[in-house]
Amino acid sequence: MERSAVAVRGEAVSTPRGRVRRLSAAAIEEAASAPLFQERPSWQAGMLGATGVAQALEEANRGFLERVTTRVAAGGGSVGAHALVFGLSNDHAGRLRRLLPPERETLAAAPFALFDLRFGDAVFWASVLGPREGGVGEALATLSGATVTPLAPGRWVRASVVLAWHLAQRGGLAAALTLGMTPAVQALWRGMPLALLEQAAAAAEGAVLARWGAHPKFWGRMLGAVERRDATGLQAVRHLGWQLLATDGLRSSLARRRLLR
Repeated sequence: MERSAVAVRGEAVSTPRGRVRRLSAAAIEEAASAPLFQERPSWQAGMLGATGVAQALEEANRGFLERVTTRVAAGGGSVGAHALVFGLSNDHAGRLRRLLPPERETLAAAPFALFDLRFGDAVFWASVLGPREGGVGEALATLSGATVTPLAPGRWVRASVVLAWHLAQRGGLAAALTLGMTPAVQALWRGMPLALLEQAAAAAEGAVLARWGAHPKFWGRMLGAVERRDATGLQAVRHLGWQLLATDGLRSSLARRRLLR
């Protein structure tokens, strides 16, 4: 599995004081390579065990891809060319199902989550986890009118939630570059007791979507590169993924500031 990160040049992010600065390629390369995508002994005593972050992410991606293909096989994507399967077009979901197992493994080895569990939505997670006195969740919870319907989570969703909790404890860019977790959501998850992990997984199960399913280029290019066994094209679309993660993070940060004014 590829363990090195693709640097995103000059992407804008929000600083704690609200200013927008540019992340250098070197800064993202350092944050997104060795500390994240290699096994580390310090993780072996934790809930992830010896599998490491990269392996946990790959397992979660594999589980999501299997979820999509199972839905298509069951007829969940047979309504028409523009039907959606977890946010993917019927065409893209069908192409994914037709991939050979090694090709699907190549997809699963992406250095970021191919799925979205609303880790960019602090209002949603404040409604799930409840307010923390004096913390970011207290203000956000008052803005949320959402009703969260818990569902029995699948194994890969549980693994994703455990991964998210660990990365949130570490802080920095790890959770953002891996799962698209914004600073506000990280703050909520850092304060979340382990006893709430199952509650978080149940909420996440009902929030499963393909990441960037509506983007006009991402999934088409990703599937095309895998189908053609085009390593250069695959690297380029992963680069696009990093750019989209940075853009999503900035958009969420600006939206949160507007809500809290």
